[in-house]
Amino acid sequence: MLLSLRLSMGRRVATATAILFLASLVPATAQLAMGGNPDLIERTGEAGSEHTPVSARNALARAEYSPNLNGFQSAVEAGDLAAIPLYQASGLELGGDTVRGYVNPLYRHNDTFDPDVARQLLRGGINRKAFCLDEGGRWDHYFVAERGLEFPEERTAFIRGLCATDETRLAVGALLDAEVLKLQAQEIANAARDGKIESCVADYKLNHTMADTLLEAEGFSLFELDTVTPPHDTVLMELSSWDLSGRKTTPEEAFEIAVANGCRAAHPSHVINTAQKLKLEAVMAMIGPAGESAPFNPSLELRDGG
Repeated sequence: MLLSLRLSMGRRVATATAILFLASLVPATAQLAMGGNPDLIERTGEAGSEHTPVSARNALARAEYSPNLNGFQSAVEAGDLAAIPLYQASGLELGGDTVRGYVNPLYRHNDTFDPDVARQLLRGGINRKAFCLDEGGRWDHYFVAERGLEFPEERTAFIRGLCATDETRLAVGALLDAEVLKLQAQEIANAARDGKIESCVADYKLNHTMADTLLEAEGFSLFELDTVTPPHDTVLMELSSWDLSGRKTTPEEAFEIAVANGCRAAHPSHVINTAQKLKLEAVMAMIGPAGESAPFNPSLELRDGG
């Protein structure tokens, strides 16, 4: 009985070793494309255009490809030009979200962009949904020319091929207008800040005597507040710190400093950050202005080779 068990275990180990050895002989491209084998694909046309959805799915099945979006995305990442046309002809809803990371990889990790694959994707068609704009109608792509990735012209052309539409141009244009208005409002607020602080100080002193404020500050506890609301909470916090640290200045000086700081906190200076505006301007330059009469032809922009 023991001998039989040992022989059985030995055969299992030998079988597992053989399977691992055979797996190591499988081409890398086949492993990447969800187990499919490009050599087994029966094609009737270079782009799969002569296939019906049924015949395309059957061809994928015979070549051991997963007939779903995961299989398609894996074929794209593997650069499998034999399988991609069949996925496009198979009737799958090929949304843009399945290739977004292929064009703009996050933090440059796992970058598998291939100009030949990009050309095939554009020729065979891919749904713009979730590629050009996110669910909220916002542009959600890094501008590829700023990222130091390979094939910047081909990536730009791929995005143009999908996104150079009036719908996207209008959406990005609205985002740009809103960003410009926001920056202008911040600049106006910054310019008026000194006057607002001066007015705040005068109003605060009019409504809060020094004696009452100092007395209130003695019982102030920051831990009792959910949020600190300037100027009053800020004034009390500063006067409390002044009291606890030994009152190193006169009450009048401490009150003046606390009120000034409280009013500054109530009217903070805006940091003018133009990064988003510049990015949106670059996107608009890439996809063209709204109402552009000549439609974009991606086949003219994508260069052969790489």
